[in-house]
This record gives sequence, structure tokens and C-alpha cells, in this order.
Amino acid sequence: MFALLALFAGKPDRIPRKLLQKPMGERTPEEQKEANEFLDSIIRQETRTTYDEKGRVINDREMVALIADNPRVEAWAGIPESLFALDDRIREEALAIQIKRTFKAQGVRHLLGLVIGLEDAGRTGTFLWNINDHLKRLGLNKMAGGAYPPEEKRTATEIVRIFSSLFITSKDQDQRGKETIIGKKLFSMDGFYLEKFQNEIVNETIELRATDFWYKNAFQSPDGKAPQYTKLLREVVKENHRNHPLTIYLTPLLAIWWRMNPVRKLSIQSIMYWCNLDYSHKNRHRMRDLQDLEAELNYMKGKGYLGEWTNSGETPLPSGCRDPFNCILTLSPPEWLQDELKAITDKRERFTLIANTPPLSQDQFKTAFEKTGLSRRQFANTLGISPQMVSYLLKGKRKVTPEISLKVKECYPDAL
Repeated sequence: MFALLALFAGKPDRIPRKLLQKPMGERTPEEQKEANEFLDSIIRQETRTTYDEKGRVINDREMVALIADNPRVEAWAGIPESLFALDDRIREEALAIQIKRTFKAQGVRHLLGLVIGLEDAGRTGTFLWNINDHLKRLGLNKMAGGAYPPEEKRTATEIVRIFSSLFITSKDQDQRGKETIIGKKLFSMDGFYLEKFQNEIVNETIELRATDFWYKNAFQSPDGKAPQYTKLLREVVKENHRNHPLTIYLTPLLAIWWRMNPVRKLSIQSIMYWCNLDYSHKNRHRMRDLQDLEAELNYMKGKGYLGEWTNSGETPLPSGCRDPFNCILTLSPPEWLQDELKAITDKRERFTLIANTPPLSQDQFKTAFEKTGLSRRQFANTLGISPQMVSYLLKGKRKVTPEISLKVKECYPDAL
């Protein structure tokens, strides 16, 4: 999750949207130069050379999008050539805008909205994403006619499609060493339903599946380890990503840190490093960035995303200290999260005890199923398996695996 969140680090970059929405034929040479520089900073063309069985050279053109390039992580994704017409930069510009918008605070907001949808669906890793329900989770206002703005619907759809279509390669640039994650998708799209009127989206439903490496394994670890998940206040997805990008980014990051240690001590340099804020002398605006960070921490405290934060320096605010960038902050979770973390710890201890018991027999599995009173489909959804697999297990055609046993014992202890 640290590498994943780092893809979204930092303040929103400037996107010359007005410039890029202007037709190419109407741009001045200066405007076209600015548009080209923006596009080339995100999408580049690479040529991969291979050879056929007769030794003839085959050159394959590949488009690559730079998703993130900050002190914490570097990430990019290959884009199929079929997405673009030859020598046509218009569609490339549109995709560049989508990528730049997705992998910043706005994208975190939508990602957290998807996590809430997965939570409401029972943590099975799959759910039916509905565009109107999604925008409601994000706290967006409807227009006078009772519908959400078309631009918000288009943006949400574009971001979800980016999440579900790009294979992301990320290189962890942590100072402790580098780790490369190759070909990971955040989501897979298993189907969709779309309604349009006058070329505008009226309603859209997508069957989304979160990939196990970042989502499902947090609740049902494949190696039998205790669950490693935390809790997050749902209100944070309703924050304005233009006004409070650092709040949207830091809130889930702190929730993960607190999951490991309820009280976190971090240097100003470390926090700015994670937020992709330059604290070196070459940044003329580093004091302004520090003051923005202080304001966001106070805002987070007022909203209940942060319990308390204190400074080790001679003044309450690091910006008032003689050596502000070497100050140490103590960050404490809000009271509600402390209660949640205790409940998670208690459940973790129960999970460890359960994991040391033998797998269920077929009779035990059948008894647990019957006592729940659920249908086979409902029972399967809570276990993260198919209804057909439930049928096989009930009939003894498949053995109950340790992983399925753990899930049954954790979800339905009273049925055993």
C-alpha cells in the first residue's frame, strides 16, 4: 500500500486544460509548444526490436505513459498502439490529461470511493460499481434536475477505466533499497452496462474486481498470516481535491502507519518526502510548502482525521523554529480510530488462534453452511469463492482448504 499510495503523492500538477481543449489548428506556436511539452512529459514512444525465425528485424512501436516520478516511486504503464491513430496527438493529449488527473489527489478520492464500494459488498474483492452511487459516496451535488453533472460522470468513468486497464510497473525508490513490481493492475473489468442520452452518460454499471495483491490479501492472507487491514473514515472521500489534496493523500497514509504503531513520530523532512514536497534549499517556496502542510494538519485535526500533532521544536509550529526542517512531529490517531485499531488487534489475535487449528471436514463445512441459513450464492460471496465451489465442498467433491476453513471460522464462529 505504501508503493501504491506513492503513485498519487504531492500537490496536483498544473494541467493546461484550456490550452489542450483548443483545437490544434487554432493554437498559436507558443500554445502548441506548451501542449507538446505537457504531452511529452507524460507519454513517450518506444521501439522494441525483435527477430523472426528467419532473423529478420521486427520493430514494434510501444506507447508508454509516465504515471509517477517522485522521490518515493517511479511508475509507468504500456499503452496499446491501437488506442491512437497514426500521427494523431489529439487522443494522446486526452489520455495524458486523464492520467495526470487520475494519479493525483482526485484519483485517491475515487480510489477510496471504490474501496468503500468493496467494503459495502462484503470484502469479497468484487462489486457492481454504479456511477450514480459512486458520485453519491464522493458527496457530489446533483444539478437542479436531479442528475449529477455530465462532466463529473465522464471524469469518474475515465478514472475507473484507467484503474482497470493499465498494467502498472512501479520501481520503489525507498532509501532502504529498490523493489520492482511488474505488470500489476488495480482492478479488472468483468462486464459493464451503459445508458446514454444525447451522447451523455445517464447510468453506468461496471462489474469490478480488485486484484488480490493489494486488496483481498489484506483480509484473507494466502500464507495464513493474520489480516493486515486498517479502518478509514468515509468522510475523507468527500473532501475537495483542489482545496485539500494533502488531506486526501495523508489520511489513508497515516491510517496505515497507525495500524503498525498507534503513535507515529516523523521528521518534517520525512513527511515532505512522502508528500513529494521539496524541502531542499533549491526550492524557493519550501517555507510556503511547510506552512501549507501545517495548515492541512490542523484541518485534519478539526475534521477528525487526525487526533493530535505536536512539534519537538521551540514553537508549536515548525515554521517558527530556527531549524524547521529538522523538527520531529508526533502524530496521534483520533479517538474513534484508536477504538477500531484495538478491535482489529483483538480480531488478529483470534485469527492467529484459528489459523493453528486443523482445516474443517466436509461435515463441519456442511453444518456451518446449514446453520447460517444463507443461500449457496450468499455463502460463497462472503467466502470469496464461487457458488459452484460451495456445491463441490458440500458434496465432498473437493476438500475444504485451510484458506476456506479460516474464512468460515472467522465469519461464522457461532455456526461451528
